[in-house]
Parts: sequence; C-alpha cells; structure tokens
Amino acid sequence: MSLDHHRHDISNDILPAIDHLGIFYAITQTVFG
Repeated sequence: MSLDHHRHDISNDILPAIDHLGIFYAITQTVFG
C-alpha cells in the first residue's frame, strides 16, 4: 500500500513538471527560434 501511494505521489509531481518543461521549451523556441 505504502509503495503504491508513494508512486502515485511521484506521478503527481512529474506531470506538472512535464507541463512546466513544455512551457519553458515553447518560450525558448519563441525567443531563440
């Protein structure tokens, strides 16, 4: 149970991080592209 809950927390942290990286990538493409 504990491992499943921990894994769920990690996925909840990774998904917003991917969103932020996508936004950052779009900004850099706009500035440098």
